[in-house]
Amino acid sequence: MVRDAAEPMVTSQPRIPVPQAQDPTPPLQRFFGSTVRGGREPNHQRFFRTTHFGDSGRSSALLASLHRSPQGAVITSKGKFMNDQELMANVIDELFWDPKIDSESIAVSANDGVVTLRGSTRSFRQKREAKKAAERVWGAVSVDNQIDVDLMGDQRREDADLRGDVLQALMLDSLVPTTVDASAEYGVVTLTGTVDWQYQRDEADLVAGNLLGVVAIENDIYLADTTPGPADVEDKIKNAFSRNAKLDASALSVTTSDGTVALSGRVHSWDEHDTAIAAAWAAPGVKAVDDLLIVAY
Repeated sequence: MVRDAAEPMVTSQPRIPVPQAQDPTPPLQRFFGSTVRGGREPNHQRFFRTTHFGDSGRSSALLASLHRSPQGAVITSKGKFMNDQELMANVIDELFWDPKIDSESIAVSANDGVVTLRGSTRSFRQKREAKKAAERVWGAVSVDNQIDVDLMGDQRREDADLRGDVLQALMLDSLVPTTVDASAEYGVVTLTGTVDWQYQRDEADLVAGNLLGVVAIENDIYLADTTPGPADVEDKIKNAFSRNAKLDASALSVTTSDGTVALSGRVHSWDEHDTAIAAAWAAPGVKAVDDLLIVAY
């Protein structure tokens, strides 16, 4: 459904599924061995709110800017003003400038700094790249990615073939554990299973989204419950901020509670913002990251 550009964007809160009893045989072994499971995995209730770095490809606002926090980071600027027309023109130029993107079928609008992308691309990877390009533009508060993935006839895949390709790609990636499974239905790939770290969820999402025939990703992988002491997590994250050349650690604040890390303070770009979020996710036992950061251009 196409939304009016003036309508405020509502970002749903992602959920992590409750662990269910699983076959102890790793999913990749089950697929490439004698057992092949078909069909879509059941949707489980999810209970952890997380900051995620992917893009589901769904037409809803669920992942319109999900790699931002559920609250949405605040944008401020110093001594510079950009109206929506200028922002829209700059986003169009950036899309055209990126050789990975066929921008002919992409329409851009802007309202109070919120950039909306509509139209179609020939792959899910291009849809993601379009969003990244729009986020690089100065003045973009957030990006609502409503682009559809329009596969040509020879790019469409049977569900079983697509699932096989996804599982093979996951198996060949050294960062993705064999506890990750996948199913496919009409080009929508659903990832399930258990991992120990957020980067493993992100890697599985990235790998699956690069494959031909994928139109959307639903990442239902959940994190194993290994929660350390709050003080330990806070100290580790603060030390990571201090080591990182991209971050001003003195401008950032960290608090933790039951595996949830809340970040607040000021950063000076979306790149710095995402670096801080990634550093928080790297701490052991983190289940969710509440992003209260202010991006001050």
